[in-house]
Amino acid sequence: QVRNKYDTQIVRIDGVQYEIGSENNTNSFRGYCGRKFNIKLSNGDIIETTNLWHNGDMKKAAIYARVSTTDQDCAMQLSELRRYAEAQGFHITKEREYIDTGFSGSTANRPALKRCMADALKRRFDILLVWKLDRWGRTVAQLSADIMTLDSAGVRFICPSQGIDTDQSNSMSRLLINIL
Repeated sequence: QVRNKYDTQIVRIDGVQYEIGSENNTNSFRGYCGRKFNIKLSNGDIIETTNLWHNGDMKKAAIYARVSTTDQDCAMQLSELRRYAEAQGFHITKEREYIDTGFSGSTANRPALKRCMADALKRRFDILLVWKLDRWGRTVAQLSADIMTLDSAGVRFICPSQGIDTDQSNSMSRLLINIL
């Protein structure tokens, strides 16, 4: 049994009450899987733990990053997208990070891009994060075709640095899809 109490969670397991809060107690429990938690027992004892659990509504997200030359790296794109995902409560694993290094955006023939689209069609993730549209592709035809494919597969496309989000519950995102 779980109920919110401001920025903590009260959990009762087998009649024992646990108060769970993040290490900085600034946000609710949602999205903090993998961070340190303090569990305050009803007798006042405090237990520190990590990787407790998440509340089941974390969305599985994927990241796509690309650089055009092999002497560049995607570190900035990846760190910004990971930070955004954490802030939104999205769950990302290394298997859902698709990185193309040394590939032009003018071609759709990129290994990580192909794997990403194949996994999207298999619904291995709910949300795809891309730092900028030009990291995904440079042609309007490819971009619109891919976004329509993702949309029909039920995968949300988010480009946080440019304010693009194809969330199906958002009327502005529906307009964007129609414009594309």
